Amino acid sequence: MALLVFLLLCVAVMALCLSMNRHHRQVFKETPGQTLRYGLRALGYGSLLVSAIVASHAYGLGVGLSLFTGLFTVAILLCAFAMTYLEAREP
Repeated sequence: MALLVFLLLCVAVMALCLSMNRHHRQVFKETPGQTLRYGLRALGYGSLLVSAIVASHAYGLGVGLSLFTGLFTVAILLCAFAMTYLEAREP
């Protein structure tokens, strides 16, 4: 169950990251349209909500939210390192 929560958090963080103009341009070399930006934000916030619900349902409220917070931190760091790597390898 923790793996499912982690994967949902990775999807959420990457969607929220790609909803920003700078990061989307960094990955895809073009800025996203307004509809795509709003869709990515909705996917990101929805995935955050679903992962928090899954974690608290599977492990109880206290442990689930603690697990959610820890895995959220790891997912953010993974996304940050990936974006830094993408920026460093650009010609």
